[in-house]
Amino acid sequence: MDDERRWDIIPPSGHIHIVYNLADPYTMLEGDEQLNIPDIIIAGQLTQATRVHYGQKLMQLGIAMDPIFFYGIYGKPASLYTGLIIDCSDWPGLAGLHEDIIRITSDNKKNPEVMMDLIESRLSQIVCDYSEIEIYHNMYDYIVDRKGLIDTKDMADTFGYSVSSLERNFKKVFGLTPKKYSDIMRFRFAMMEDDPRLLFYDQSHYIKYCKKYTNTLPSDLSDTLAITLSQIFDTPVE
Repeated sequence: MDDERRWDIIPPSGHIHIVYNLADPYTMLEGDEQLNIPDIIIAGQLTQATRVHYGQKLMQLGIAMDPIFFYGIYGKPASLYTGLIIDCSDWPGLAGLHEDIIRITSDNKKNPEVMMDLIESRLSQIVCDYSEIEIYHNMYDYIVDRKGLIDTKDMADTFGYSVSSLERNFKKVFGLTPKKYSDIMRFRFAMMEDDPRLLFYDQSHYIKYCKKYTNTLPSDLSDTLAITLSQIFDTPVE
């Protein structure tokens, strides 16, 4: 990629990601400083747009998991990783997954369709038992079913909590308060609508969240060169 295309914007998605970098090293912009990112990471929940800079050759695989699935599989609440990027290459619980993903990608670089089929097959072997965290799974479904349009007091009443107790317990597991998490989910769902403004009170409200989560004005989204935003907004990437 030429240098202009190597800058990318990663918006919050409400997910925790495992990211495998399989080509040139890349960096994250923090203030005026570019920080090196390890090749196998856990990327905790983002709360605002993050800029990264890729090398000339880009090949990455990202696995997105909602916080409840991640907690159910690995027993680690999202609150441990909010806003953080952590090298997880030597995590015992992920060693088998790392080995399989690297082997599959290495063996099938020239056949991406086969590669993705094999990766999907490998990921389908991961099964989460929600029985011990059912209430949090239900909270996640509550937010998703409403496309992030929630009232915290109504949600607290639904699950039999006070507002303060709901916020405290929810944040321990999800890494964010119900309001902040729902705002991210609402913006995510808004991007799937023919008119994203439909999930916001008014145009100014939509513009505010668009700038926060993409560093871009709505009017400029169709012209963005950021690879991730181009994929989100169905803009062709050359």
